[in-house]
Amino acid sequence: MKKKIFIASLSSLLFLSTVPTYTLAAQEPTITPEASVFEVPSEEIEPNKSSMVDYIAQEAKKSANKSASEEKRDEAITYIVDHFPDFYENNTVMENTMYYGYYLEYAYSKNGPENLYANLGMDTYQAVKYVYRNAEKPEDDSTLANLDQIKESLLDLGYDVDNTTEKYDTTK
Repeated sequence: MKKKIFIASLSSLLFLSTVPTYTLAAQEPTITPEASVFEVPSEEIEPNKSSMVDYIAQEAKKSANKSASEEKRDEAITYIVDHFPDFYENNTVMENTMYYGYYLEYAYSKNGPENLYANLGMDTYQAVKYVYRNAEKPEDDSTLANLDQIKESLLDLGYDVDNTTEKYDTTK
């Protein structure tokens, strides 16, 4: 009996030591494919660059074109609500936020320029992509304007994000 438990423990340890990870160059934290909501690209695509933003947009577009659904829409909105306005805590959150933003825009933009989901998506990825590429900071005016637009869209959709106001100051 003890031998079987030992073998099972050893097998589990061996399995865990072979789980692949995707490490971003000089960035914390280490990202595993399981943490990302999209297929993590080969290491040839450098994080925090336009090529990664383009890759994320393409993955979201493929998903929206393949099977846009209310379930996926709700998943995207839930992620945005859960992380609002703290989209900048690490690369994984920024990448997932951009993915969901692009997904909403691609899935709902065909419904017209006033579609709330498409506009929420556009504001969301715009609030993140420039900070992700180190072209802007979270406290820059354009980023804060996008956060305000995200907040308004979420309120219009019935989500209670008023309690997040103290997390960012639009008067800076």
